[in-house]
Amino acid sequence: MACGKQETPAGSNGDFIKNNTFWKDRNVLITGCTGLLGSWLTKDLVGKGANIVGLIRDIVPKSNIKDSMNSINVVHGDVEDLELVERALNEYEIDTVFHLAAQTIVGTANRSPIST
Repeated sequence: MACGKQETPAGSNGDFIKNNTFWKDRNVLITGCTGLLGSWLTKDLVGKGANIVGLIRDIVPKSNIKDSMNSINVVHGDVEDLELVERALNEYEIDTVFHLAAQTIVGTANRSPIST
């Protein structure tokens, strides 16, 4: 072992994380996929081979996922539209949902808490 550098033995958790194929071909719905957390999660899961469906209310031109937009299925709508969400879940046979949609502007969230 080199000074200051920790080596992990073969078959360790580090190898498992690097070689993990858990997300490959998994159908994932991400609400808020253009936001701060959602955009990074989207990019990471696209890189791991997941089939991403992004529920997008508003287009965010400078979102971190602009380069990944051609790699995901986009559903335009609002998380409050139950029929739309149910249709997306069924149509894309979703296995996993990450609900990250939120109102990040505090004043707006306070005035309209149900929509956040």
